[in-house]
Amino acid sequence: SGGDSHNRTGEALLGRRRTLEAADVFNRAAAAWNAAERTARGDAAARTVAASVGMPSSIGVAVTAPAPRPAEPQVTIPIAQTVSPNAATPPPAPPRLPANPAPEINSVIATYARAIESRDISELLRVYPGMSADQRRRFEDFFRATRSLRAAFPVSDLQVDGVTAEVRVSGSYEYVTTAGKTERRPNVFRATLRHDGSAWKLMVVR
Repeated sequence: SGGDSHNRTGEALLGRRRTLEAADVFNRAAAAWNAAERTARGDAAARTVAASVGMPSSIGVAVTAPAPRPAEPQVTIPIAQTVSPNAATPPPAPPRLPANPAPEINSVIATYARAIESRDISELLRVYPGMSADQRRRFEDFFRATRSLRAAFPVSDLQVDGVTAEVRVSGSYEYVTTAGKTERRPNVFRATLRHDGSAWKLMVVR
């Protein structure tokens, strides 16, 4: 029947994951079966009326109507909700940087100097979390060899590219050794900072 044909077609489409087309074909199959059932019921009613007035239902051949096929339930296939590209969440806005980042970057380098002066490795890691194992070992040795320490880190060169900054520091250490000797040593290094959307952070010192 037409309903069976539509049903086979729908199953084939569903097997190929063409769910929208399969749902439409299954609906047509259900409609065809419903129509066939209504036709069968109409024929049965006509034969009943004919028998009641003495008229044969056919000429020369007794016709037995097939039992009506029960209507198949309409198949509804769930379809994943589609989201319009225009409804997608917009990308986050880039961080708003100050017109002149130099003061904040100088402040970060000054905070790094104060952390070194504290001779506390935990404080230094808080300011410079990306410190390598070798750098940590050298600082720990340096701190153990000193009684007091002063660090001066003036920024001599600053290059900013978007949210990344490169600085050159020409500074010095002035410290008193455990033997009581006062020494001064120059310290020149370069550092990379990055703006995380709220503030500049010290990333790498080399």
